[in-house]
Amino acid sequence: MKKLFMSLVGYWLAEVKFFQNQANKKQKIHDYTQSVRGRDYVFELTNEGTAGYMTAVGKGIKSGDQIILQLGSHSYVYQVEEIDYYSDPPDMWIALLKQG
Repeated sequence: MKKLFMSLVGYWLAEVKFFQNQANKKQKIHDYTQSVRGRDYVFELTNEGTAGYMTAVGKGIKSGDQIILQLGSHSYVYQVEEIDYYSDPPDMWIALLKQG
C-alpha cells in the first residue's frame, strides 16, 4: 500500500510540475503605450510598418510575447519574434517584432 501511495504521489508531483511549466510558457502582453518613444525605448519600423526592431530596458520579455506600442495616435500590437538581452546592462534588450 505504501508503494502505491508513493507512486501516486510521484505521479501527482510530475503532473504539477508539467502544468507549472506550461503556465510559465504562456505569452505575456507588455504595454508600452504610456512610454515615450526615443526616451524609454527605440523602435525602428521595417517592412512598411509590419515589423520593426525595438530596444528597451526591462526583464521578463520572451519570444512569443506581445508588445503594444503607441505610434502617433494609433496603438499597434507586435509579437516578439526574436529577442537578445545585452550583457551590460543585463536588462537591456533588442527584439525583432512583427505586427500580429
